[in-house]
Amino acid sequence: PNVPAKIDNVWYSGLINGYQTMDSLGIVTSSVLISITLTAKGYDTPQSKTRAVIYASLVTGVLMFIVYGGLCFLGATVSSQYGLEFNQGQLLVAIFQRILGYPGAVTLGFVVLLACLTTGLALAGILASYLTRVTNGKLKYNVMITLACFSFAMVANVGLTNILLWAIPVILVLYPALLVMVVLSFWNHRIKNDNIFRISVGFAVIYSLLEIIKGYGVEAVNIIEILPLAEHGLGWMLTAAIGAGLGYFFKPKPE
Repeated sequence: PNVPAKIDNVWYSGLINGYQTMDSLGIVTSSVLISITLTAKGYDTPQSKTRAVIYASLVTGVLMFIVYGGLCFLGATVSSQYGLEFNQGQLLVAIFQRILGYPGAVTLGFVVLLACLTTGLALAGILASYLTRVTNGKLKYNVMITLACFSFAMVANVGLTNILLWAIPVILVLYPALLVMVVLSFWNHRIKNDNIFRISVGFAVIYSLLEIIKGYGVEAVNIIEILPLAEHGLGWMLTAAIGAGLGYFFKPKPE
């Protein structure tokens, strides 16, 4: 049966929950690994790499549509039977256990484990590579990736709710900036002025910081609510566009 929404702004809540998947952060960090793997498999030209990525993305997109479409269906038809005291993970387990029993809940746990490993291992590998590179090899890659994986495991035991409480402010700052860079990268070969990237990303970060401050009850920054789409958590789009426009007129200094 149809029931009223239990949250005030469904769109904004869904947007923030989408940020929490950190899929974009994972693909940005793992793109280097993907490029290296494609080269090792014989895709040594930009055209062949692009073609391989497009085909893989289409297959992945279809499979993810099936998975997330199913989750949306379950959320729309079953989640109303549970209260707000359930966090996202507990709700998903409860739904699967209700429909498929204990074996279904175990299968879900295994699937989620595999899904999280893709992002977690990519982030651990990139972090270890970065620390090894900036220290000129003083910090060994094997040691760093071991420490990263151990740290991730320790943090995971804090609990999903606590992790999200800590992560949301960071995600709210990183994601808009990341999305701006992703969108601008489609015209990377045409954008000759790096200030377009710098200022647009900077403006998106400034808006995100103000939004976080507003969330802590500081009324002085409520002025950002007048921006278009601000009520949906997308006010950074206008600030980023303004930043890109300003960046166009601020030419970088010749080297």
